[in-house]
Amino acid sequence: MSEEVPPEAQPALEPAPPPEPPTLGVPWEKLSRRRRIARALAATFIVVHLGATMATMGPPGKWRTQFNRVFRYYTSNLRMATRWDMFGAPPDAALVVVEARLRGGQRFLIADPFERGWNILRRVVDSRLRKFHQKLKKKGHRRRWGAHYLEWLCRTHAAEHPNLRDMRVVRTDPAVIRDDGREKTPERTRSLLRHRCGDPPERARHEADPPRESPSKRPRVGDEEPE
Repeated sequence: MSEEVPPEAQPALEPAPPPEPPTLGVPWEKLSRRRRIARALAATFIVVHLGATMATMGPPGKWRTQFNRVFRYYTSNLRMATRWDMFGAPPDAALVVVEARLRGGQRFLIADPFERGWNILRRVVDSRLRKFHQKLKKKGHRRRWGAHYLEWLCRTHAAEHPNLRDMRVVRTDPAVIRDDGREKTPERTRSLLRHRCGDPPERARHEADPPRESPSKRPRVGDEEPE
């Protein structure tokens, strides 16, 4: 049997070191080297983040342009700053849809991300398509892949509508109403891109068309006009 060691003969345990006191309010010269580095990094992050926020969220102007030159990598490349309109376009934002035209001349909406209804899956698809269509507002995106997208729509709906002739991207800028109820800017609709089904994408037209009439509802297959 092992003999019990009396308490007074057991080695004494060393007390735990006291916790380091907080450095908030401690002068710089009294900080350790590690604490100085930590405080310097925290101050640098605060300055960079506030500068990036001002450059992104501030009103347009010359000073904002100068800020963007300094903080462009932080705000754009790292996606560390954005605007509130990422959650929803402002109420006066332009609407972008795709119209199809049959050989008989009838027009209808073939890619409309603003359909109404209580179908949750349809609303999710509409939200993604709406963001996709917003890219078509920029000429660079339209020239790179706009005609390819319209040709894809031609092939996708060829069985449903065998008499498809062409597609076009249509932009509608809603009317702007003043606080007193008077119209400040009338509604404006124009064509951004036209593509004939089956043609090479290089032959697509990127010029504006005259104002159009409101398209009818999408026809059924049996309602299409013969060639």
